[in-house]
Amino acid sequence: MKLFARKAVLAGLAGLTAMVTLAACSSDNGGNGPTIPAVPTGLAVAPVSGTTAHISWNASSGATSYSLQRALKSAPTVYTDIGGAITGTSYDDATLTLPVTEYAYRVAATNSEASGTSSSETRNGSPPPRM
Repeated sequence: MKLFARKAVLAGLAGLTAMVTLAACSSDNGGNGPTIPAVPTGLAVAPVSGTTAHISWNASSGATSYSLQRALKSAPTVYTDIGGAITGTSYDDATLTLPVTEYAYRVAATNSEASGTSSSETRNGSPPPRM
């Protein structure tokens, strides 16, 4: 991806300038823009232990990796990236804190050209009892 910047004078405010950064894709898929991977489907979460949940989803057409995000029930709109660039279709989230009540997960497919739209979220319930 190539980035370039251009200075522009804001209309009506003489002498005031702003830096505007514009992005251009280095590959344009034949003039139609970047190829965006499909939204992953089948997102599911299953408890493994009191501090681990297994998250899985179906492979997405055009994806080379996936971005997984998690939110707390107490802050349902604040998602945090977990797991980095995941190349498979599952991930074990071993960073849950006790007492766990509920987390929301969503996943997006990515490739070298673009990131796709996030899936619908899925939630885990209470984890199994500690052994």
